[in-house]
Amino acid sequence: GNLAQSALNQARARRSQPRFRQPGEHGEEKHVLLELKTIADCGLCAMPNAGKSSLLRALSRAKPAVASYPFTTLRPMVGTVEYTDYQRITVADIPGLIEGAHMDRGLGHEFLRHVERTRVLCYVLDAASPEAGAAAGGVGRGPADPWGALEALRVLREELRLYSGEVAAKPFLVVLNKADLVEPADMLRALGHVREALGPGVEVLVTSAVTGEGVPELAVSLREMASREAGPPADAPAAAGSAPGHAQGPPAVA
Repeated sequence: GNLAQSALNQARARRSQPRFRQPGEHGEEKHVLLELKTIADCGLCAMPNAGKSSLLRALSRAKPAVASYPFTTLRPMVGTVEYTDYQRITVADIPGLIEGAHMDRGLGHEFLRHVERTRVLCYVLDAASPEAGAAAGGVGRGPADPWGALEALRVLREELRLYSGEVAAKPFLVVLNKADLVEPADMLRALGHVREALGPGVEVLVTSAVTGEGVPELAVSLREMASREAGPPADAPAAAGSAPGHAQGPPAVA
């Protein structure tokens, strides 16, 4: 440390090399495990194949893997949502959870730890029924499945509660995704059922990562919720209603 630097300075100033030495001492040695606790402002939490990765693509420039089979996301993918007033938040695509994740089923603890590292949560629910998915591959849209979406939300909330009460208590909103697979009138009825079941204190939005429906509104809601948890920066401009901006894709709506 200081002695070595002093010896080096003397060597440079008065002699080409030091002609004395001092015995060294044993230093300290330890193993330290560092764990990043917050990887994103918001975490997209869902059952497998609910459309989280596609939604993250629609919200940001991130390019997570997207496929028609479950567990395409095996590690968190973080995207940055940019707004027209130059503010930004980070959103993480959390790998899909299954029932029993709190008992470490399906890499449960590994995935649940990622949920622990976000400030707020967005539960992404597949609002389309199996019949709607089959119709999309053929003639068009099909019915919604609000009860299946509510059951998925129940499982997710219960898994988080059993893993950690602190995680389950994080502020959240709910997204009914895959609206492009459902008849609009049926989707509206499903939205009413879910809002009635969850009560007025829970914000519920309808989105489609394919068509972009509801994505700007979701970005605004995520920003407002994350800002409440983090506290607004002292120099942040007052523009809570601005929608996200992208270098590519549709123009932002201020």
